[in-house]
Amino acid sequence: MIQNWKNILFENNKDILNGIALSDEEMEQVLNEVKKCNTFVDSNVLITGEFIGITRTNELDQEKIGKQVQLRIFYRRDIKAGNNIYQIARQVSTNTIDGEKRADLMLLFNGMPLIHIELKNTNTDLQKVIIQIQNYSRLGFYKGIFKLVQVIVAMKPNEMVYMPNVNSYQDIVEDKFLKRTDSNNNLVSQWQELIKQFLSIPAAHRMVSDYTIADSSDNNLKILRSYQVHAVNKIQEKFFKSEFFKEKSKKSVKGGHIWHSTGSGKTLTSFKLATLLLERDQADIVSFVVDRIELGI
Repeated sequence: MIQNWKNILFENNKDILNGIALSDEEMEQVLNEVKKCNTFVDSNVLITGEFIGITRTNELDQEKIGKQVQLRIFYRRDIKAGNNIYQIARQVSTNTIDGEKRADLMLLFNGMPLIHIELKNTNTDLQKVIIQIQNYSRLGFYKGIFKLVQVIVAMKPNEMVYMPNVNSYQDIVEDKFLKRTDSNNNLVSQWQELIKQFLSIPAAHRMVSDYTIADSSDNNLKILRSYQVHAVNKIQEKFFKSEFFKEKSKKSVKGGHIWHSTGSGKTLTSFKLATLLLERDQADIVSFVVDRIELGI
């Protein structure tokens, strides 16, 4: 797993590395940056920050030896085609305090294990899978390179649940897991459609790059629910098609609004939408007006 990541880091950073491979010592620097992540909020910030800085120590690179170089680990906006390398790793093992444990599947992004999937047959109760994942977490599965795992998935042919990775294994419980629904809020349950809508590229990429929230207020990683994702996508499409702010005008331009019942996550949806619009240069400034202090972001 680490060697694979090392190889991909070199391929994606050949220019900055002057075509000279990373040494084991330099790769250890990369891994040390991952080890510094105390929470999955930290690892999310590291991943979506797109770069890891190291000091070049490979003596074959005389131009940059002793200098800081920034290695690109992720391309947030380069989805589906281009520089990102997507892989599936099966039966991934690591040592825990209770011996070796294996993950059924890991989805790798540029060599980084970002999505962990446990698979079971149709007759298995997913609660058993959730308990298995909880035990893995309790035993220290998500250490080292696996600190990068952002999303955990329990899946069988006719059902799937998922949640953002959490700092405490005690939070890996059934009521924290989410289910996938379509744009009409109908449950998606068949594995072929789940893979198409959720676990394929670009959907899986955007889940990590666009739909996670590194919430520093409680140090818990959050992920948008399906209906929030559909709302964000719909409004983004409207912005992209209409080019709202292309022409200067003294008139207000009507775009749209996010509405739902109390506690549904409107503020979080609005915040994530605003962030994505700013990142894609669809707006220069976004102002939030809230009617009570607890909604402040």
